Amino acid sequence: PSFLKVLERIDRSSAQLQNPLDIVRWNLEKSYLKELQGWGVEIVPTRWGANLGRTSLESLFLDLQTEQIVIKPTVGANADDTLWLARCGPRDLTVQAIATFGSRPFIAQPFLHSVVEQGEYSLFYFGGDYSHAVLKTPKKGDFRVQEEHGGNITAYQPDEELREVGSRAIRAIGRPLLYARVDLVYLASGKPAVMELELIEPSLYFPYNAESPRRFAQALHQINERG
Repeated sequence: PSFLKVLERIDRSSAQLQNPLDIVRWNLEKSYLKELQGWGVEIVPTRWGANLGRTSLESLFLDLQTEQIVIKPTVGANADDTLWLARCGPRDLTVQAIATFGSRPFIAQPFLHSVVEQGEYSLFYFGGDYSHAVLKTPKKGDFRVQEEHGGNITAYQPDEELREVGSRAIRAIGRPLLYARVDLVYLASGKPAVMELELIEPSLYFPYNAESPRRFAQALHQINERG
C-alpha cells in the first residue's frame, strides 16, 4: 500500500519513525490478535476468514456459539464496513455481508451486549507506561462507539483488572513503544478482553486527561535519548 511506501521512505531517511516500521506492519492486519492470544493475552473470541458465503457465514455462528456476530475487515479503521448480523436477522444484511466480504479477508467476533450496555474502554500507554483512559459508548440503537458514528467519549478511571489486561497486551509486544492504545470490552463471563490493539494512528484523546500531553512528551524525549 502507498501508506507503507511512504513510511518506508521515512524509515530510510535520517528521521526517526515512531512507532517503528516493523510494528506498523505487524499491527496493520488484525491477524496480530492471533499472536496476542498465543502470548497469553485475553482477546475477544475471533475467527479469521475470506470469501464469505452463506455456508461459511452459518459456520461462524456455530463456531462462535452465538446468535449474533460482528464482521469487520482485517484492515480497516473507524468501524468502516463493520456489520452486526443476527443469525435469523434481515436477509438484506446477509446479502450485504456477502457482498462486502465475498472477496476480501475478514474477522468475525461474537456480538457483545456489554458494548451497548457499558461501552468500550480505551487505555493509553506512552513509552510502555499507562497514561490515561476513556470510555466510549455508542449512540442509542447503534453498536459502533466511534465519534464518526455518533459515539460518546468520557474520561474514565479503569479498575485494577482492566488495567492488568491492558498492560499484559503492552508487555507482550516486548519493547516500549512511544504510544499504544488498547481497546477492551467485557465478555459475557464478566472478564475483560482485548478487542483491538492500536499502534499506528490511534486517537490519543489528550483533552480527556490534563497530564497526558506531558507524559507523551516525556516518553518521546526518553526514546530520542535512547536513539
